[in-house]
Amino acid sequence: MPSLFIISGPSAVGKDDLINGLMDIDENVLRGRKVTTRKPRPGERKTGSYLFLTHAQFHKRLEAGELFQHYVKNEIWYAIDREFIVDEVASGYDVLLVFSMYDRIGQLQHSMQDTGINTKSILVLADLADLEERIRGRYEHSPEEIPTRMKTMKKDLKSVLHSQRTLTDYDYILQNPNSEAGIQPLIAQVSSIIEAERANLIANEERLDRVLGTYRPPKKKKK
Repeated sequence: MPSLFIISGPSAVGKDDLINGLMDIDENVLRGRKVTTRKPRPGERKTGSYLFLTHAQFHKRLEAGELFQHYVKNEIWYAIDREFIVDEVASGYDVLLVFSMYDRIGQLQHSMQDTGINTKSILVLADLADLEERIRGRYEHSPEEIPTRMKTMKKDLKSVLHSQRTLTDYDYILQNPNSEAGIQPLIAQVSSIIEAERANLIANEERLDRVLGTYRPPKKKKK
């Protein structure tokens, strides 16, 4: 059975590039979807990261239990599309979900595990100087945003590092290096994690089948 992988990390650490790279090399990987009541930015509908709903649509789905981990920011509603994740995992896909509310990681992971989905969390970090350089490149047309974003990012990271509970919520803590190889070393690391989880789930299912006497060895292919 496939898994849900929660990807966390500060702004500009490479979360979206990581998921795009994994989707390029693995057809059984999908991006998890969140929903929001804000208007889409130019070209954003194509990424599949968000489903854009009206307030009425959002609250109808929320009341039906199809969304969770909802919150409001600047009068805009956000939530995780729970039904999307459940349906895609049931269809055989590993789902990668960007979610960087560090204090909610444990709660999110336990909620998904309660639905029967194997869930692992990955925190991606990078050197602060590298992050600032990436953020400056991302917001080169609005430099006034950079100090605020750096201050918020440092505050969030300090809260993670000083909270033993938050740190232990993560199954993996990885580093995205600033190198000529770019995002590729990180993609390779996470790809190995996904493959290991797949193999582990298959092995566990086989062990349980053997205990229950329901194990059937795979049929040999005819020559």
